[in-house]
Amino acid sequence: MIVKTKTNNMESIILRNKGPYLNENTKLFVYKMSDEIVIVVVELANCLRDQINTISDHFAQHLLNEVPEKCVLAIGKTVDCLFDIKHSVYHAKELMKYENFISGKIITAERVKEETKTKQSAVDLMDEALTYIKDHFQKDLGMEQVAEKVGVSVSYFSLLFKQRTGSTFLDYLTNLRMDYACLFLENSDLKTYEIAEKVGYTDQRYFSQVFKKKMKKTPSEYRKMINSKQ
Repeated sequence: MIVKTKTNNMESIILRNKGPYLNENTKLFVYKMSDEIVIVVVELANCLRDQINTISDHFAQHLLNEVPEKCVLAIGKTVDCLFDIKHSVYHAKELMKYENFISGKIITAERVKEETKTKQSAVDLMDEALTYIKDHFQKDLGMEQVAEKVGVSVSYFSLLFKQRTGSTFLDYLTNLRMDYACLFLENSDLKTYEIAEKVGYTDQRYFSQVFKKKMKKTPSEYRKMINSKQ
């Protein structure tokens, strides 16, 4: 594993925190490579590869919980002998290159494969998400619902959405609803509560609060301003 963090004495923290996932027969080697990089070699005997992957993931998560500062871990591939550790280290270094593109703080080959595959169609996914939002903003709509619709995790959806739109899901949805509210105020005689319902708010008072925060005027004040200009 490669551990990237600015935490001081990371080697000691790792050696003290094997956690319940590494038994007493497990050998742990820790090497400090720079101020931010520590390499951890875990030697496990008599374990199936699937078991090793599970143990590695649990151990990595345990370390994350013990480190007070930001920490990213990349888990290299399993090799059969210590002589081949260099291949695992190289693999972990390659995985670490994805730290800014992967959701979560534990980077594995499987996670990179899964998320980069998704990223190949990220533009299409976000197009689908934005279309869905525009078609359903009048209803009770949450990020979890849209993420499920396009088939990705909420955390990954949040990352992609921010990259695509430059804003959070809630800000984007609120701005969209306010834009339509303004159109209704400008071009219809609908009452405030009717407009609130048409743009996705069941509580007129809350709608008015959001509108005023966004437009610096209440809905009625905004309508009067528009009418005075006509």
